[in-house]
Amino acid sequence: MLKELVITGIIIWVIFAMILPFLIFPNFYLRKSKVPRSPYIQSLARTLKGKSQKETLRKVFRFVTQNYSGEKEKLKLVNYPKHFKTDIEKILKKRHQFFACHIQNRIIATLLINTNQFKEKMITKKTRIGPYPAAHQYLIIKTKDKKFKVDPFYGILRELE
Repeated sequence: MLKELVITGIIIWVIFAMILPFLIFPNFYLRKSKVPRSPYIQSLARTLKGKSQKETLRKVFRFVTQNYSGEKEKLKLVNYPKHFKTDIEKILKKRHQFFACHIQNRIIATLLINTNQFKEKMITKKTRIGPYPAAHQYLIIKTKDKKFKVDPFYGILRELE
């Protein structure tokens, strides 16, 4: 009886934490939408724009990590519906709240592209099974001369070799 319960629990975990996010979370893997451009987003992006791509990336990363929490609140069930949010402008207007990795990445990509220093092709989404084990997404962002691993959910902004 205990063995069956454990196996059932593992199967449920694999389905809900590893498989379903790839299939149903917007902008995670399969369901993709266009990068939003609005006067509000473009105005915010202008305030975060630096003199170089690297400076802009650092400013946008700092903005996201200071305004949207990630890893520390991931297990709160009340946050689960936020995995399905797609209106980036509305998210940007209401700061200081939890958002999952794919939403934070979407915010970063949207702001970077709206600075006009970055193009969509310079931003690559990477998905993997994270340490908890659950589906996780981070970004690889190319500048003119460098590559960066960007993972606001875990607070990682690292230059790659």
